[in-house]
Amino acid sequence: MPASVREFEATGKASVEGDNWDHSLKSLEAGFRKYALAPVFGSVSAFCRHTEGIHANAQAEMVQALRTNPFNSGYAVSCFHDLAIWYCGITNIFRDPKPVSRRLAAVNEPLFPAIEAEPSPAWTNRELTIRCILVNENVLNGPAKLFVTVTSPAGEKVIEETKDIDLAPEDCFVAPVYEKRATLNGPSGHYVIRATVEGSNGHKASNERRLFALDPHDIHWPGQPILLFDLANHLVPFFARQNVSYELWSTHTEVKGRPILIGDMAKWYYYEHTAAVLGEMRLILAAGHTGSTVGFLFESSDGLLINLINDLGIQRGPLRLVDSAGNFRGDFHYVKPHALFRGLPVKQCMGGEYRNVVGRISMDGFEGETVAGCSENAYWWGTDVGVMKTGSGAVVLSTMRLSQNLGADPVADIVLSNISSFKPG
Repeated sequence: MPASVREFEATGKASVEGDNWDHSLKSLEAGFRKYALAPVFGSVSAFCRHTEGIHANAQAEMVQALRTNPFNSGYAVSCFHDLAIWYCGITNIFRDPKPVSRRLAAVNEPLFPAIEAEPSPAWTNRELTIRCILVNENVLNGPAKLFVTVTSPAGEKVIEETKDIDLAPEDCFVAPVYEKRATLNGPSGHYVIRATVEGSNGHKASNERRLFALDPHDIHWPGQPILLFDLANHLVPFFARQNVSYELWSTHTEVKGRPILIGDMAKWYYYEHTAAVLGEMRLILAAGHTGSTVGFLFESSDGLLINLINDLGIQRGPLRLVDSAGNFRGDFHYVKPHALFRGLPVKQCMGGEYRNVVGRISMDGFEGETVAGCSENAYWWGTDVGVMKTGSGAVVLSTMRLSQNLGADPVADIVLSNISSFKPG
């Protein structure tokens, strides 16, 4: 029994840890009410289980990387116990098995076929690389068989292969046993990669990995040319390579409800041209009132686009950016069902599907509708993607890392296309 529990039973008074848990629970319940998360997760307990799953998967990824490195002779897992609530997700410390315990046990099996997929997430019409690296700690010796399958979101087999392998005693205990470049050629969704190894001595081990892949035909850009206000040149290179109609914003541009995307802004430009940029922004916001969707994409706390938004006074109180990348203590980013995330997994905490684009900063003080948000260590709540209606149009503010991943990660492309196509109801 944990010492803090024995202390409570003996004295009737909560320890410092107990006070912290009580405070974090009240914060979770308050955030649940403020951001209307009951329709998304059902309960605070369900939200906590999502965060546990995120931490369990992340720790399993790290351990897999350590075990498959042939130059690594050992590793240690720090703060691994059920009371380490900051390190295992936001846990119910007295009830329920902890997902991190099960995942770490599975990844630490003496015979373990590790699976890698690059890139992840993937495009269904582009080649990806699938690898299996066998960790074999004196379990198999001699001939064995490897079975690899990839199944589509509908459960159909896309790849099915069998390979004979021979594990000689002198082989390294980390052995690359499979690599294949393949194209999925299927619908958008989660594909399951499964590897099973069977030895002649009867030993058997299996592992599987879910891979989110997106069919480019499921990305729909608006019919009207997109207007770009991109002083730091974050967006223009992507659109110049795409078959997507766009124009650079100018004060003489005919708007007529066309979407407008505003890239993050470097400090030097803001300082040198403050008055001119503010004037342009006021015209852009006026376009929002007449039916345009205006997307502000700030992805770095080094930029001053957030200061510009505050100067424009689009809401009553000021906005500030908060570091929400997390460290050993998790920051958990969630996503609600919304047109901005059409075609993507929602009603969950952001996991592997969002690994490249999840925000490392969040907004504090946002007064509109939070579509994707952050709970930092169960103490603070912020906004990653928010929507404010303005007249017949809308303003969308995002701190997700979209610009730097456009063209490489399909999730970045589809979120940007959804922002560009968004029309407030």
